Amino acid sequence: MRVRLQGIVLTLVALLVFGLGIPLAITIAAGAQQDLFLDRLTDTARFASLAQRPLLDNKPTLLDPDLRRYTEVYGVQVVVFDQDGKAVASALGPNAARLDVHAERISDPVHEALAGRRSQPGGVLMPWDDTPLVLAEPVLADGEVR
Repeated sequence: MRVRLQGIVLTLVALLVFGLGIPLAITIAAGAQQDLFLDRLTDTARFASLAQRPLLDNKPTLLDPDLRRYTEVYGVQVVVFDQDGKAVASALGPNAARLDVHAERISDPVHEALAGRRSQPGGVLMPWDDTPLVLAEPVLADGEVR
């Protein structure tokens, strides 16, 4: 009798732990992702603001030192695209040409930015998910994408 009760109680406790633990873990992961998204979005908006003058003056390589320093400090790659979708400034330097801009995870946010729209948060990233977070911000000058 005691063994049966222990089995039932342990099963109920396990169901309770999983029933409450999994939604809690998803909520915590969503909160951490939202923090990461907002942090990266403010950085992306800053780089879009910095890129206005160099892109208007047709000197996008002036951004390279700032982009490289950001990558050194935060370990995040930054690439600036022109209106044609070609990489013109990058933390990668001359290696930016090797960036696969036709990959869907990169091209979709870039096309949205070229249409004047900001990146939107995606689905919840779980700790074991190795998909990179790709954000794009339009560089606007007088209301037009540059």
